[in-house]
Amino acid sequence: MGDRRSGAASDHFIFVGDLASVVTDTMLQETIASRYSSVKGAKVVIDANTGRLKGYGFVRFGDDEEKTQAMTGMNGVYCSGRPMRVGAATPRKSSGIPEFRITHKDF
Repeated sequence: MGDRRSGAASDHFIFVGDLASVVTDTMLQETIASRYSSVKGAKVVIDANTGRLKGYGFVRFGDDEEKTQAMTGMNGVYCSGRPMRVGAATPRKSSGIPEFRITHKDF
């Protein structure tokens, strides 16, 4: 468990909103990674009850400076025909299921 925490501590997340209903994890990751090389992954959130996309997701970075740059540099950039809203996100402490709390005042 200690190793997992030390690895998670080096990860940095952003919230990405206003995503089109066709955006996949891969599409979101590739859009952000085209400008920021430290992107480690992306996850588009799906409603567990309906199976439909919720229109937002999270991107994981290995570098905090790039994460900070992406919050302004990717805001308004188009992904699958729609401009994205980007802000900070911090992991919640939970029972092992990754959850996030949006910390940007606009969300």
